[in-house]
Amino acid sequence: SYQPDGCSYYCTGVCVRSVEIEPKGNGQSYDKMMLTNENGQSWTMDFNGRNRVTERIFFLVLPAGTYTGQFYDSNDVQVFPEWVNVKAHTKPKCTNYVTKDMFTFNATGTATDYCHRAVSAGDVCCSDQCGGGCGGSSCCNIGPAGCFGCCAGSIIGSGRICEHFYDTACVIPREESS
Repeated sequence: SYQPDGCSYYCTGVCVRSVEIEPKGNGQSYDKMMLTNENGQSWTMDFNGRNRVTERIFFLVLPAGTYTGQFYDSNDVQVFPEWVNVKAHTKPKCTNYVTKDMFTFNATGTATDYCHRAVSAGDVCCSDQCGGGCGGSSCCNIGPAGCFGCCAGSIIGSGRICEHFYDTACVIPREESS
């Protein structure tokens, strides 16, 4: 249960999971978020993540359910991000927990998955400097990113996991991030 002082506590029979919500794009200031559950109950919170103008992240611990969100600037005017990155942290040992697919936001963009700015090949997101290609026998020569940004084997070998829609040259997380 959310407490006004920012703390949460254990609820018997409820499986909770930590989630990061990051509105991106459109040059807006995302100072507040209002989250509403399927029962119509709403909570408004100030951003509580990285304190930089370019990164406003909201960290939450929530039970399973469907949520809709809206963002507001410091003057309480609703603002619309280009896209919203939802990252659900490690799956809990309990069942019936929140997943990134349980969130809906009013956004102006169309990003619905990883590799928003580049090309993917299977579970690999290549660099955005691969000439529109990703992988293949001549991957080292398809763009300025070279082997380390355009070849699936090199990207997998790097161990870099995509964390945001706009990350490139990374491995797209599987079900664990759902």
